[in-house]
Amino acid sequence: MVFCFSMYADAQDKIITKDAESIDAVILEVNLDDVRYRKADNPEGPVYRILKSDISTIIYGNGYVEVFNESKPEKRQPRNTGHYQMYDDEDAVTIGIIGNGGCRFNPDNPMPITIMNNFYTYNGYTINSETTLQIINSFDPSIGTQFQSGSRMITAGNVLASIGGAFLGAGLGTLIWADTDTEIIVSTIFMSIGFIIGVPVAIPIYYTGIGNRNAAVNTYNSSLEAYSQKPSCEIRFGAGNYGIGFTMAF
Repeated sequence: MVFCFSMYADAQDKIITKDAESIDAVILEVNLDDVRYRKADNPEGPVYRILKSDISTIIYGNGYVEVFNESKPEKRQPRNTGHYQMYDDEDAVTIGIIGNGGCRFNPDNPMPITIMNNFYTYNGYTINSETTLQIINSFDPSIGTQFQSGSRMITAGNVLASIGGAFLGAGLGTLIWADTDTEIIVSTIFMSIGFIIGVPVAIPIYYTGIGNRNAAVNTYNSSLEAYSQKPSCEIRFGAGNYGIGFTMAF
């Protein structure tokens, strides 16, 4: 059983501001409105925040280059694709780091999230849990709370599995070098504790967390489907004191 943690690669990025200042950085978060980073020469130092409106270009450590336009281009007409509308990239913003769990995202036109073997994809991008949470929160924070609860359970399952593995390792190591009955008993106790923590406790918590996250994504998709199919206006007919008429509800 392998438990995976999500993290950003510790690669050096470069932020170029609109004042032509160049910042060597390790980018931690790319949000809808700002970027959080640490300076490359002090990767364990304080976390800095810069507004996207102050950024000209970001050159990521994985080679991806993002250019921020000074003026937002005129909004283009969407292209209809079934119930959803695909917008050009000029209408989207970047959340996360492209190629490392991030994606291009238009908050005015959210798209479905696809679940693939407990990984998520959005509009052709493979996204991590942080990006997924931002997308869901922008649509309905209550669904985001459910997703976040699942993430916490996954983290708890990982931690408990690590603790159980440590007890199993300690017990096995003691058993290998055991010379007395007492040492054998101690090693057996350690391995029993490790097994109990790791198998009947950690694994169910971990997979319950995955189930909760996937359920939140499915709820988001269902809500998005219902929202996209909602008519822009509704015509109602009815009888009144002065005859038959109709009303338009928007």
